Amino acid sequence: KSVFVVFYFLSQTGEKKRRLNMEQVKTLEKNFELGNKLEPERKMQLARALGLQPRQIAIWFQNRRARWKTKQLEKDYELLKRQFEAVKADNDALQAQNKKLHTEIYVEMRESLFFWVSDIWVSDIHLFGG
Repeated sequence: KSVFVVFYFLSQTGEKKRRLNMEQVKTLEKNFELGNKLEPERKMQLARALGLQPRQIAIWFQNRRARWKTKQLEKDYELLKRQFEAVKADNDALQAQNKKLHTEIYVEMRESLFFWVSDIWVSDIHLFGG
């Protein structure tokens, strides 16, 4: 919201948006690495040192924090995605193993039932003199 208001104000007053030069950006980046929050005193010092308005410094830090947060979210997403894929692969392997074991149990039970029925049938034949 506040960035929009500044751009609207600049466009109404006829001022052009000025790009920062490489030295200004380097200095701002170094200061951002020291701390991404900007105290009023530090903002004024940077503004004087770089020949910029304090508001420009504040907006640059605000935008830089937003870019940093986006990068962090992308990193977190990639990490979670890799973890999910590993867990999914483990789950798929366990599902396959589970299916195989169920099949083995089914085959064992069927064979046991067949032998059990065969034993009864053979016993019945002996009982009834067959």
